[in-house]
Amino acid sequence: MIYSKAEQLKWNKPPKEISKEDKAYLEWFANTNLACIVCNTLNGVQGHHIKERSTDKKNHKQMLPLCLEHHTGNKISPHGAKKQFFEMFPIEAQRTIAFIIYNQYLEELNG
Repeated sequence: MIYSKAEQLKWNKPPKEISKEDKAYLEWFANTNLACIVCNTLNGVQGHHIKERSTDKKNHKQMLPLCLEHHTGNKISPHGAKKQFFEMFPIEAQRTIAFIIYNQYLEELNG
């Protein structure tokens, strides 16, 4: 039997464990004034996990800062207008940006 996404979300699954290292990075990411990579705004920026396929596991070190409109909206968004987003930011460009941001975190962490 095939279950819909809504049905799958209703199941009581134990929360996935996040490493201390990933928790520290996620906290830094949320509390650092990172601008949306599309429009450069600082308002309402969220972390977007880079995934080529919906079945890929989230890698917390592979995140992009996107404002709400460019995260889930209908224009240049990986969740709303995926084709336009991937034309503007091919997967390798996304990974490069995420790598630069993660290295910024490491530099601040290690002083």
